[in-house]
Amino acid sequence: MCIIIPLQMVVMYYVDDADFIIQCDIASEFYRQIEMVLVETQEHLMGNDRSIRLEDAQKWHQLLKRNRMIVGQIGSITKIPQLLSLLEVTGNLTVFLYSIFNLATSLNSPENAFLKTTAGYTFVGLIRLHFKTRKAEQVTDAEGRVHDALFALNEFPQALEVQLELQGMRNTITATPARIAFGNYVVLHKGVLLSIFNQVVTYLIVLLQFDKSNS
Repeated sequence: MCIIIPLQMVVMYYVDDADFIIQCDIASEFYRQIEMVLVETQEHLMGNDRSIRLEDAQKWHQLLKRNRMIVGQIGSITKIPQLLSLLEVTGNLTVFLYSIFNLATSLNSPENAFLKTTAGYTFVGLIRLHFKTRKAEQVTDAEGRVHDALFALNEFPQALEVQLELQGMRNTITATPARIAFGNYVVLHKGVLLSIFNQVVTYLIVLLQFDKSNS
């Protein structure tokens, strides 16, 4: 039983991660499709003296809103398992570094075996977190490329209604860029790693001071 439970936890973590990554890939692909349509429209306008139809601009705006809704749902649906994953990484890294400070001199000591196990979990957890932050940032970058494609369409004269629709899309992206957020707790990006290390340092200081006061 002591072997089955950890295996179940590992499988659960990787299933949650796989689900998160797939959803991020889907959102990024939707943004890529919108970007491709905008780029193709720009190329078409360069070759022909024609304007963008209002119906097309409204359709793009609706697709953008739907995809942003998907991005928001990624964070809300995966919030609990991903927050637990962040706590796991923080806890493992704290225990790992704390164990280093208290490492026994004997290579075969139980403390050393525990340290090796913790190091493995910590390394895997950091790799998982790094990969997920990259996927989350890909979503934001993909929306940024949509914004750039929209900005490029400004070079071509359009009807006022179309200009307002395109401007509305750009304002939406500029005002609130797409982010993978787990409620009001964490926005997943590279800065999360730095935040975790800052928390770990704080916990280590508390633990070491506690040891010192008991010695």
